[in-house]
Amino acid sequence: MNYLYTKQEHYIKFVEEYKTDRLYKNLKIYSPMKTGKLIKEIFNEPIFTEYDIVETNPDKILISFKTKSGSKYRLDIWIIEEKDKYIEPINHFSFSDFNKSTENEDDYEEILKRHEALEIFNKIHFILIELCEKGLINNIFCIGGTKLLSKNNIYEYALKIIVGDDGFKKLKTNVYKTGFGLYFKINC
Repeated sequence: MNYLYTKQEHYIKFVEEYKTDRLYKNLKIYSPMKTGKLIKEIFNEPIFTEYDIVETNPDKILISFKTKSGSKYRLDIWIIEEKDKYIEPINHFSFSDFNKSTENEDDYEEILKRHEALEIFNKIHFILIELCEKGLINNIFCIGGTKLLSKNNIYEYALKIIVGDDGFKKLKTNVYKTGFGLYFKINC
């Protein structure tokens, strides 16, 4: 079991809201005392990331990047217009092992069990900011809901911390089979 040390106030808030101390299967938050990093500090620290733009066209960008362990991941960004939500196109994104397809539901729903979630989130955060600053994408994003409650919980909690309770919206959409996505903006 891996533990993410947090301030006691974050621990209490998380457990009250989610009725568990687990972020996902092998990661729990823990507060042995009133010190520790705020979860916001952990999720909101983009990590400089070398990445390759593998594919780009008007509707999709495929990025590859590696973690410290050498695992190669893919970040798929689909640029989709949803005029009922935003005037500008929305960058729907997903990520997975590079050799798996994010378009294949079984591949996407599989949890990789590499214990790299925090590193991956912070690397993706860096990549999204950089792509936005370069003008390749705008600053409006959506990560789709999954069948796995544990994935949805960590995505929602990470977004609450990164962009604030009012900074993202859980909206119905026909883009995902689950029928919902988490929509948010980042500063870039």
